[in-house]
Amino acid sequence: MIEQLREKRAFEAALPPTSDEACFTLRRKLMEEQEFREWGKREDDIKRLQNERLNLLQSALVEREKDTEEKHAQRTEEIRLKKTENKERALAKIQRKRIKVLRKMYKARKNVEMTSNKRDIIEEYANYGSTVYAPITRLGLSLDKKANKYEVQPEALSSYSGLQELHNVLHTTKPKVFDSRIDVSKIKFQFKTSLNRKEREHINALAKAQGFINNKNQKSQEEKAKGDDLFNEQLMRPDTPRFSKVGLEINHNMPFLEREKADRKRVAIILLQRLIRGRAA
Repeated sequence: MIEQLREKRAFEAALPPTSDEACFTLRRKLMEEQEFREWGKREDDIKRLQNERLNLLQSALVEREKDTEEKHAQRTEEIRLKKTENKERALAKIQRKRIKVLRKMYKARKNVEMTSNKRDIIEEYANYGSTVYAPITRLGLSLDKKANKYEVQPEALSSYSGLQELHNVLHTTKPKVFDSRIDVSKIKFQFKTSLNRKEREHINALAKAQGFINNKNQKSQEEKAKGDDLFNEQLMRPDTPRFSKVGLEINHNMPFLEREKADRKRVAIILLQRLIRGRAA
């Protein structure tokens, strides 16, 4: 501004005097040009100031938008954290309730199993068909699960001649082995005397049903016997072809291989007889 005032004073001092009309016209022209320059410079200053104010306003608006966005983001994050905390609290409550219900169910099931499947040890050992003597494989370990590893297969039991020889040896050495020591006719089945009314009715119903089944089986056997008699009268059975060659008898004094060969030959002849009899029929 000081420079501009100095220039203005120098310009005014250099203006021509107003003594005549030509100088006055020139002076007026120069003053008008100077005034236009000053107004142009003032307009530039005003524009520059306006641009600076606009830039400041824009920067202030941008900062305000940033602050607003940060506040909104912070509020959104707080709401999200609060909702997440509420969700986790609700899930933990549901999980605790679930564990409590599962424990109650487990205890109730355990009590039911204990009351329903109460083990009677005396009854199990008195019954020879219980799982104590014959365990079930699906319930756990079975004693004969690997019995095939200890199974013995001697050669004497693989052929009929070996079985016959073993039978003869046992008859000569230990004749009491084949004697039965149990008399089935003396065994009597007795029911419990202390039966209630329902058990007695059940036993009577079973006895009645068994009698009905026995009568029906007896009638069917009689009808079948009559039918067989009629069938035998109508159709005569053809004679069975027989092979009467001497030399196929098994001699126990023969060697083992020859006895086995003779035994196989005898089995083959029996098979042929059955086939020929079927063809004849």
